Amino acid sequence: FVSEGTRSFFGDVQSKNEKIYDEWQSTFAAWKEANPALATQLDNAVNDNIPSAQEMVDTIPATGAEEPEASRVSGKDAIQEIAKLVPHYVSGSADLHGSCRNYIEGGGNFGAGFDKTYAGRNLYFGIREHAMGSILNGFAYHGLFKASGSTFLVFVDYFRPTVRVASLAELGAVSYILTHDSIGVGEDG
Repeated sequence: FVSEGTRSFFGDVQSKNEKIYDEWQSTFAAWKEANPALATQLDNAVNDNIPSAQEMVDTIPATGAEEPEASRVSGKDAIQEIAKLVPHYVSGSADLHGSCRNYIEGGGNFGAGFDKTYAGRNLYFGIREHAMGSILNGFAYHGLFKASGSTFLVFVDYFRPTVRVASLAELGAVSYILTHDSIGVGEDG
């Protein structure tokens, strides 16, 4: 049994929400018309229209390094190319952008305050691996952004539960970059 008062109340809520929805659709349509390139980027992000892994690999230039180099060095170049192909790709670090080299050049820093903006693509988590993993998983669950985060391999125990959740939930929109995989961890470990 649903009373007439309840039906009346929720009937009014529905009509009010329809009006708000219609206003939003009108505003959004005007924005799309005024910003066609951004609208295409948003549509691609919402619909998960990104190049395949093979297409991305094909665009990454060979390093041509005569001398062996650390994988984080060549990985940095790969991240830059991926960031060009996927405008909704963001990357962060547990206080180790300089060492792990996963900073998106020209992407700006996310946040408020000195040298930061909410349009930034580089996230700073501080020395908080577990929080980093949890936030990246949140990005993946939401689905709009592709996200990666980086720290030293030796610190993986600090966020093992979040990596496990990402794996068990098959969160393909998040990547964990673990560098310095040796006992000689240091700036150039």
